[in-house]
Amino acid sequence: MKLVALIVLMWLPALVYGQQKCACPEKYNNEKSIADKTYRFKSGQVIGLCGFTEDKGLTYSEFALFNCTTNKIIAEWDATENCTVKFSNDTLKIEELYLFPIKGVYKQVPFYVVKFYYNNASLRKISYYQPSLLKYSNTEINKAIQLFKAGRAANTEENIEIADKLFCAFVSGSIEAEACFLSVKEKLGPFDGAIADLWNSLLNLYKDYKKYTQK
Repeated sequence: MKLVALIVLMWLPALVYGQQKCACPEKYNNEKSIADKTYRFKSGQVIGLCGFTEDKGLTYSEFALFNCTTNKIIAEWDATENCTVKFSNDTLKIEELYLFPIKGVYKQVPFYVVKFYYNNASLRKISYYQPSLLKYSNTEINKAIQLFKAGRAANTEENIEIADKLFCAFVSGSIEAEACFLSVKEKLGPFDGAIADLWNSLLNLYKDYKKYTQK
């Protein structure tokens, strides 16, 4: 018994330290105190993840990545964002999923990607969009434009679907689709409530993607 007790006492500080260094930041420790997942890099650095998952860790929303040693938040995603988190080749990859109509069916598309890796002890970040995943054919582009031209003002999901298709057509290279997209609120609106939230989120995505393409 004395030997067992001695071993426990010897390991206890290390266990406590391990929990402390991967404790969730105060903003995220309401539900749990320890990181949901940790990712150890070859440099010895460890990044923790604290947040919410609805499918046993396949996707996360309203979560943060943080340095397990300093407890400093590295990046955050809010409750409206749904992401996959993968760790391979010493790189942590976050794919932000967006619902878009692809081949006539709404699908979750990893349209935006953020990667973290260490160069020695220095954390590096790269991010990029994947426009090829939203690629529309000329036929699909023309159909989206015609749907817009035939559309009527209404606070409906159908009009948001038209906006989604115009966005995909714009990402596919259509200048006309972009002009139509920017006229959505004027022609098909005004929007209110949940529909307005959907439109505003899509408009913000357009603005961010536009900046990305102009770099």
